[in-house]
Amino acid sequence: MKVFNWSFGVGNDPVVPSEQAKGGFYKKRSQPATYLYDRENGKDYKICEEKHSGLYVAEGENPIFAYEKDEKPYLGQKDWRHDQRFDLYLVDLRNGDHHLLAKELTRSVHWSPQGDYLLYFDNAKLSWVVVDPLTKQQNILTDVIPFALYDELYDRPNPAPPYGLAGWSRDGKNAIIYDRFDIWVIHLDEIQKSYCWTKGEGRENNTILRLLDPGRNGVSVDLSRDNKVEIFDWKNKNQGLGNLSANGKLTPLVQGNFAFSVVQEAKNTNTMLCMKQSYTDDRDLWVCDGQGRRLRKVTDVNPQQCNYKWGSAQLVEWTNYKGKNNQGILYLPDGYDKNKSYPTIVTFYETHSSELHIHPVPGLSQAMIDIPTYVSRGYVVFQPDVYIEIGKPGESAYDAVVSGTRVLADRGIVDSCRIGLQGHSWSGFLVAYLVSRTDLFKCVNIGAATVNLTSVYTALREGSGQPNMFMFEDWQCRMGATLWEDLDGYIANSPLLFADKIHTPALIFHCDQDEAVSFYDGRNLFLALRRLQRPVWMLNYMGQGHFLTSRPAEVDWTIRLQQFFDHYLKDIPMPRWMKEGININERGVDQKYDLVE
Repeated sequence: MKVFNWSFGVGNDPVVPSEQAKGGFYKKRSQPATYLYDRENGKDYKICEEKHSGLYVAEGENPIFAYEKDEKPYLGQKDWRHDQRFDLYLVDLRNGDHHLLAKELTRSVHWSPQGDYLLYFDNAKLSWVVVDPLTKQQNILTDVIPFALYDELYDRPNPAPPYGLAGWSRDGKNAIIYDRFDIWVIHLDEIQKSYCWTKGEGRENNTILRLLDPGRNGVSVDLSRDNKVEIFDWKNKNQGLGNLSANGKLTPLVQGNFAFSVVQEAKNTNTMLCMKQSYTDDRDLWVCDGQGRRLRKVTDVNPQQCNYKWGSAQLVEWTNYKGKNNQGILYLPDGYDKNKSYPTIVTFYETHSSELHIHPVPGLSQAMIDIPTYVSRGYVVFQPDVYIEIGKPGESAYDAVVSGTRVLADRGIVDSCRIGLQGHSWSGFLVAYLVSRTDLFKCVNIGAATVNLTSVYTALREGSGQPNMFMFEDWQCRMGATLWEDLDGYIANSPLLFADKIHTPALIFHCDQDEAVSFYDGRNLFLALRRLQRPVWMLNYMGQGHFLTSRPAEVDWTIRLQQFFDHYLKDIPMPRWMKEGININERGVDQKYDLVE
């Protein structure tokens, strides 16, 4: 008989047996301590403690320092923390001395190219820190840079990431780092001489500037010559390419209403291979010279697109219920006439506005609607950005989504009587919350949603065997507290407990082999709405997971989702499967797609 031992204490395995069974943790043989033997004096020094994750020796010919990461104090916290924390030690290879630099770090640590300096991002200080190993002096870069070096828009409870380390100067004496908009050169020897290479032009123009790095491997920067930079206009989402001189003059080379990226630069010729796209223009390859001139299209990957009604995409802005500026993308069908009434679907997942110029490739629905398909069929589609206040995910979605939808109705862009709502997974939970708060929407599709936070908090994720606690305390669900620290918040954000407030006709999508969100959540919401005698349907593609991977299932789901929205938003007759249901004995025999007059 096999028995799982679920008793845990200090010093025991850091993850629960269910996660061990899924391969999430393998108990390794004890990692022995590492010693360095000095042949001159016949002594040995411990340079890496037992069970530490490893020793990272500085670059250079004769390194005398290394750093060591100690994860042991945090191994038992994996159930409720998303990132693996570690303590950082500086190790002197000459005598084995260990010096604690910082605790509870989560981001990468970097040696400078010659191993003269150590660079790490401190979660507590929200800053990059430069360490001189010889003197152990630590310089906090926000002491010399008056702007945040961490993602200011990051809205999850775990530590916000830095904007990034671009690379190092060719001589290894400077680090190149980013703030939200600009590029900074950090003098490692004399921190006070650090300067903004782009002279604040990015911040002044609300434009994000980043050094061109086609391989995304980090760059070696020659500060004495011109360098290319990627340009992203935060306000209108236009992208392009610019030239940054050694003295900080920025000259735009390519810029417009599109997404633009350099795929590869030729080594021996002044030629670049680029990709340019927009909502209406597919992801074609273009060739140009090193200054972005003589731009020439070399592929035509989707010529048949001209035969379809593609529609258009535009950025919309409004003030949400928190009084903050909110953005979103509005997709309009060809020939849109503001004097006519159009069916509208509101769909979202996190934020979308930065994707304004990304070309969507049409396809079958695996969960969410396929936007170009619906737009081509005469739908308006609205994708609002949703940023979350920690502890108030549902309320935050309400402030953004409902405010944006009402603004579009007030502006006469959409018909307030013909608006549907759709979400899957994280946004599936949020749309379930929304329809428990408002009757604005005529119908809703709720996909693979967590609907009772109080029970799911300690449930296991089927795919990994990991408890869900980390999702709520430290990651996407954004509660930022334990169930017992914020019981009222967990209850308030559990739409199942307020199912009696849901009057919107609902189509629930949840499959029985969902590896991320328990199938029982979808079924529980269905049963609650059924008991309340509300119009509700549930589709379970047996054997499928969080997303559909079977083509027959994708085809079927695409058809039924479309029929559901068409019925409520286009007044098309109800299909027979919605009218009669599908008995267990009819599965695979009678799909009941035909419409009932």
